[in-house]
Amino acid sequence: MGYEWVPLLLATLKGIEPYEVRQVLEDQRPRWPRRAVGAGGVSVLAVWGRTRAGRRLIVVLRRQRSTVTG
Repeated sequence: MGYEWVPLLLATLKGIEPYEVRQVLEDQRPRWPRRAVGAGGVSVLAVWGRTRAGRRLIVVLRRQRSTVTG
């Protein structure tokens, strides 16, 4: 599964590297996915996990809006 970063978000991450986020999402380490509701009632998935170095991170994902043409 691919991930798309919101460009503005990358600029606001302080002290968190993109590779750490990918480790939490993609490595075969224990994770704790939890459904949640974000701002404005948007359904999100919060993934609690650790990087390879043991750093705790919570990564919040939302489903990309699909566009139907035709």
